[in-house]
Amino acid sequence: MAAPPRAGASNTKRAITRFNGVVLGLAGAYTDAVLTSDAPLIGGLRGDALPTVPRWSGAATMDYTFQAFGAWDATVGASYRVNGARKLVLSE
Repeated sequence: MAAPPRAGASNTKRAITRFNGVVLGLAGAYTDAVLTSDAPLIGGLRGDALPTVPRWSGAATMDYTFQAFGAWDATVGASYRVNGARKLVLSE
């Protein structure tokens, strides 16, 4: 029986409210997902990064909440997200 893949991950997320109704956010993640043994049936070698898993990813966000109608609030926001390079197959 083949050893399972190993995945180590770390992420962080921070939100900052500096102005009335405005929330700024930053997020980042690092993932190290690799095969721990050869997997010849699927063409994988020990140490290959798992396909479609980006090593790095991050985001910057901004949300603005305001009074819309009486007791109703509305929120609009924008975000910028980035993912690192990803492999499409196990052994490239």
